[in-house]
Amino acid sequence: MAETRGPRPANPGQPALYASAYQRHGTRPLFVVCAPPAGWRQRAVTAHRTMQAFAPQRPWLVAERSPEAARLRGVLENRHTHKPASLYAAFEPGEARRLLKKLAWHYTPKHGSWLHRADSEWRI
Repeated sequence: MAETRGPRPANPGQPALYASAYQRHGTRPLFVVCAPPAGWRQRAVTAHRTMQAFAPQRPWLVAERSPEAARLRGVLENRHTHKPASLYAAFEPGEARRLLKKLAWHYTPKHGSWLHRADSEWRI
């Protein structure tokens, strides 16, 4: 990682201010599905950040992890891959619709990754 902006100089009696923005030099998408109160998490590392890479964890969540649940609610970052369209990009339309009936997605605000549980899971 590299800084995108240098620190603002310190004023008398005040420390220098550093921006939280940074530039990445090489990344891997890390996906996590977790339920901290239940004590479980499922992680996946993929080569690319695409809808097809994001979607495969959804059938596992619906069919194997929580088959009895009528509706599963998830909190996700607001990324282009974290959309219902990802299921249609990865699966046949019937399967995508079946999964979407079980999933409700809620998004964190922009620059609100500290609200996102998966970010906390990765730090731990």
